[in-house]
Amino acid sequence: MHWQHLEQVVIATAATTHDIEGVETAVATHLRELIMARAMEVQDNDL
Repeated sequence: MHWQHLEQVVIATAATTHDIEGVETAVATHLRELIMARAMEVQDNDL
């Protein structure tokens, strides 16, 4: 997939793992940043 400039996004939770394949690199980066920001918000709210 890398030669096509595509990535695989893996989302892991406590219960399961989900794979999204064939995502453009820029979109994959944006998704990773968005998911991490949301996870940090949830973590901050749980304290």
